Amino acid sequence: MAITAFAAEGGVVYGECGGLVYLSQSLTPAEGTGRPPRAMCGLAPFATRAVPAGRGLHSSTFQLNLEPFLTQSTPKITPGTA
Repeated sequence: MAITAFAAEGGVVYGECGGLVYLSQSLTPAEGTGRPPRAMCGLAPFATRAVPAGRGLHSSTFQLNLEPFLTQSTPKITPGTA
């Protein structure tokens, strides 16, 4: 993907809301949909999960392990390694 190549070259990537979901490792649909998780671009070191928010809308949650960031002086994120 062009965005991961851009980041690998040192480019700064910013994402919020759906853009942040896109930067994650994967998106798991809301429970009960019967759909499998979908791969995202894998740039950010976490996976996202859709959560029903009423009126047919969804919000997303994520879990991030900060241990690698707290134990390295210069953390490096390699796409697809979370």
